[in-house]
Amino acid sequence: MRLTILFALLVTLASPGPVSAQSGPGSTSAEPFKVGTFEIHGVPQVGIVLGDNLMVDLDVANAALESNPTYPRIPMPADMVE
Repeated sequence: MRLTILFALLVTLASPGPVSAQSGPGSTSAEPFKVGTFEIHGVPQVGIVLGDNLMVDLDVANAALESNPTYPRIPMPADMVE
């Protein structure tokens, strides 16, 4: 029994910790993305598509980042031309 617990503890300690592709302000994205204009609740919004199946609203994502004081405030574009 002690050997099993010791083995489990060693495996847990030897396993790598979680790794983040985006570590903080100024880091670059490791995943390719596309930018587009999408209609959300009848209003055109600029967004990013990740992996061809996830759409991220830039205004909402930026507001979430700006709630953390370590991220600088960045004005979001009103449309794709901006």
